This record gives sequence, structure tokens and C-alpha cells, in this order.
Amino acid sequence: MIVLFSLVIAILFETTLTSLPLTLLMLIFAAVALRNNWVFALAFFGGLLLDILKLGTAGVSSLFFVVMVMIIFAYQKKLEIASVNFILIAGLIGSFSYLFLTQTTHLFIQVFLSTVLITLSFFVFKKFNKGPILSWKK
Repeated sequence: MIVLFSLVIAILFETTLTSLPLTLLMLIFAAVALRNNWVFALAFFGGLLLDILKLGTAGVSSLFFVVMVMIIFAYQKKLEIASVNFILIAGLIGSFSYLFLTQTTHLFIQVFLSTVLITLSFFVFKKFNKGPILSWKK
């Protein structure tokens, strides 16, 4: 429930206040923290809602978000995805690719801010979540 609420807030902020890819960052964070297959549904419907509210081509963000979550889940068995290094690299590559795909202006500044935002969010999450990374979903 908290993840769904966070996704809706991220979509609303991204469509009204900022052009940072907040929805993508929230989905990366949810995929790493939850490791549950229903993140695919969140990625699809979240991207569709984002495209509709931005009055863009419906499905572009959905496709990118689903592919990004699929890549994260593919690397789940090979790498430790619940680490700062993985979050940093996934946030950097994901936000750069998404912002390049959507032809956003000031690309490098927004990529830098997005990477800093997701890394700081992960640090805060790790500080307040003393148990295993999956313990907060119960």
C-alpha cells in the first residue's frame, strides 16, 4: 500500500512540479527493496498513467519501466542488488536512458540530481531499516 501511494505521489510530482524521473527512481527502489513480481504491474500501470498525464505517447514510459525492472530482476541472482553501488549505477544508467529517450533538456544536470536523490533515499532507508532489507514489506 505504501509503495502504491509513493508511486502515485511520484507520478503527480513528475507531471506537475519537476521533470526529474521520480517514477523511475521509485520503481528502481521498489524493485530492489521488494523483489516481488508485482513491481512489473506497478511499472506498467505507473508508466501508462504518467504518459497519459504528461499528454505523451501512451506506452513509452511503461515499456521503459518494465524493461528496467526486468533488467534489475535479471541481475538479482548475479549481483547484490541491495547495495549502494547497484542503486547508484542503476539510477545513473536508468535516469540517463529515460531522460535521453524522452528528449529532456538539461540532461546531465537531471541525471546527476536523480542519482544523488536515489542514493540518498537508499542511505536513509538503510539507516531506518535495521533488519533485512525485505522486512519493511510485512
